[in-house]
Amino acid sequence: MHAYRNLGGVYILTGQYAEAIAAFRQALAIHPTAEVDSNLGIAYLYLRRFPEAVQAFEEAARLGPLDYRVVGNLARAYYWTAGKRAQAPEMYEQALLLGEDQLRVNPRDTDTIFLMATYSAMLGRRGPALDYLRRGLRLEPSSPELLAVAAVIHNQFGERKAALDYLEKAVAGGYSPVQLQVTPELDTLREEPRFAELIRPK
Repeated sequence: MHAYRNLGGVYILTGQYAEAIAAFRQALAIHPTAEVDSNLGIAYLYLRRFPEAVQAFEEAARLGPLDYRVVGNLARAYYWTAGKRAQAPEMYEQALLLGEDQLRVNPRDTDTIFLMATYSAMLGRRGPALDYLRRGLRLEPSSPELLAVAAVIHNQFGERKAALDYLEKAVAGGYSPVQLQVTPELDTLREEPRFAELIRPK
């Protein structure tokens, strides 16, 4: 099981998502775990196979203790799945509550902070989203991951120029252009020449 799980992780990192799905499904056939189902859900999400992502994240939530990342991923899958978007807000709310519990333990956890910013943005809460974002950037002002999150947040509110500005900074700082291509929240930027330049193979 561990070998298939690790192989799936390598495939995720190298952008081979169909291969990752096959490896994770092999791991689950041997021993189902919330971690592997979560990774399977991510692979489905990146391939825009949203109903299958929902199934994987629902199973992850069933198998493991509730975690803000699992709940947030389930909310994300609901958001992008036809006929299920109405279920996303409740999950995002739950993810925010669980994330706040984590931040009470470690207020400087930037991974949690940037997810909280994203969850707030997906709920349409611009003020809280930007508050979390500024909090994260104060801790890690040059983090490519946080700069990419800033782009997602601004794009969610229709602020395309700001989103593209942040994406250019993120890529200049080492953020993978491949990751931009697989992020559903950035799909609305695909017709923008600046975005096309960022994801163009160099």
